[in-house]
Amino acid sequence: KAAAAKEAEESKAAAAKEVEESKAANAKEAEVSKAAAAKEAEESRAAAAKEAEESKAAAAKELEDSKAASEALASELAAKIATLEDSLKTVEAAAAAAAAKATEELETARGNIAAAEAARELEVARVAAEAAEAKAAAEAKA
Repeated sequence: KAAAAKEAEESKAAAAKEVEESKAANAKEAEVSKAAAAKEAEESRAAAAKEAEESKAAAAKELEDSKAASEALASELAAKIATLEDSLKTVEAAAAAAAAKATEELETARGNIAAAEAARELEVARVAAEAAEAKAAAEAKA
């Protein structure tokens, strides 16, 4: 009976020890698991932060490039406008010169017409004078 009681006591003590060891192992495993999860969370956070930083830098560069492209386009358009304004001034000057030349040619033509009319009138007067002279000469003979 005493032997059975002792065996039961030893069995109980062994079971209690096993439970304690199991509890300790579980606690240690939970601690390791918690540490691994914390490390993974930190790495994940760091990766996300790095990605956000890279994204932000890329967006800033894209904005800068876009701004530079817009400025280049604006500069190009300003140069085209200046060229067109110069061309317009050249065309206006050429048109004014052509108008002045046309006016001058018109005045010359008017002068030529007036001279031709004067020459015709002079010719008519000469013919009339010759006719009058011939008439006077004929009358003098008669």
